[in-house]
Amino acid sequence: MNFVGKVKRFQWKSRKSLTLVAILLLAIIFLRIKYYRYSTEIKLAKGKAETVWEYVADFSNLKQLNPSIVDFLILNDSGNFETWHYTVQYKEVSSNWPYLTSATLAHYEVKHVNKLVQAYYINSNHTSCMAFGCICLTTYSSYDFTQQGNGVDVFELVNYQCPVIFSGLCRKNIEHQRELIARNLIKHFS
Repeated sequence: MNFVGKVKRFQWKSRKSLTLVAILLLAIIFLRIKYYRYSTEIKLAKGKAETVWEYVADFSNLKQLNPSIVDFLILNDSGNFETWHYTVQYKEVSSNWPYLTSATLAHYEVKHVNKLVQAYYINSNHTSCMAFGCICLTTYSSYDFTQQGNGVDVFELVNYQCPVIFSGLCRKNIEHQRELIARNLIKHFS
């Protein structure tokens, strides 16, 4: 093989290697999973923080507040009025693409701090798996219910995982779910 042939073969291998490295780097950049944050506040004109807290803490009501939840099963629960824990498994349909479903395992902690402050909390962590369990993402949610005169302030903070390339779709899905929950909660307590 002459010198020109060796150079061309080297250039072809180098080009192929660089293309492969570039594709790999792009895949790493766009498919890496990152945490995102979303918060929402709902102001209910009337009601008791304790009543709203109890309503949202009951997962069967969550199915009515968020219709994307299609089925659920309470796996265990324990505790008392001050702190209650339960684990639920539920199936959910994406609001962006109805053919995309996820199976989720969630652990809830429902807490009542004290009656003087009238502060109530629901903390949960969810592991949602899709694509036959090949892709699992984690979400942490924290609800705060506070009495404000005759009304109730409900604040939720959500930290959720999503592949960078799908961050816009994940954000739309979270926003859509939270809008449904807010609308249905206001309707229920109006």
